[in-house]
Amino acid sequence: EVPQRRDVWVQPAQGGRECPELKQLTLVDLGPCPVDCELSGWWDADSGCTHACGGGRQSQYRTVLQKPSAGGKPCPSGPGTMERSVPCNEEPCVPTESSLRRRGSRIVASNCGGQGFVDPSGVVWLADK
Repeated sequence: EVPQRRDVWVQPAQGGRECPELKQLTLVDLGPCPVDCELSGWWDADSGCTHACGGGRQSQYRTVLQKPSAGGKPCPSGPGTMERSVPCNEEPCVPTESSLRRRGSRIVASNCGGQGFVDPSGVVWLADK
């Protein structure tokens, strides 16, 4: 407890009212203000995406920038709060010339379900599986 003191700086004059009784005030320690948890934004792991095309997964992480204190909001916990897996490289895979093999001028039944191209001369190029 710290004693407080008030002083009269200007005395009443010209019909002014008397100052009220000077009262002692006591300072009260309200404690520190609450500080909430603060997290960074999500950032990609160095490992990159699991696939170059056709859809893969990439790990993302975030870190605690400010730990909570004095009753502030706690950091989230549980699955997916500090690490998550997100889709990446969702564009379809397009066969490159180096991944194609010449198959002839017609597609046979055993090649169903693959990807390929027909060049201007009618030759079918199939992607290796």
